Amino acid sequence: MSGALLQLAKQAISYTYRGLTACPRGRNVGSQSIKDVIWQARNQAVHFEAGKYDPPVLKCFQQLQADFGPDFSLTSNPRQNLAERVVTLLDWKSYDDYEKDMTQLCP
Repeated sequence: MSGALLQLAKQAISYTYRGLTACPRGRNVGSQSIKDVIWQARNQAVHFEAGKYDPPVLKCFQQLQADFGPDFSLTSNPRQNLAERVVTLLDWKSYDDYEKDMTQLCP
């Protein structure tokens, strides 16, 4: 379900801005923007079974690991979907929490 939630958020960004570049940063998640964390965490969730990630995914999760610890290490958690950890980190405990962030990104 966490992967699906990230997919919905990523699709909202894609639909609204036709990509990531024009999307506003939104709030910070550690030292990264929420838009980048959503986008790259969605990509990790979709491709975790292959265990091969593009450089932006690797960079995002290396920074999540530096900011929040080894739970976000792709090396220590090979071939694991980390979407639930990311959704917990985003503090999306309710629809209202999710909506608040998404309204800032996609008004």
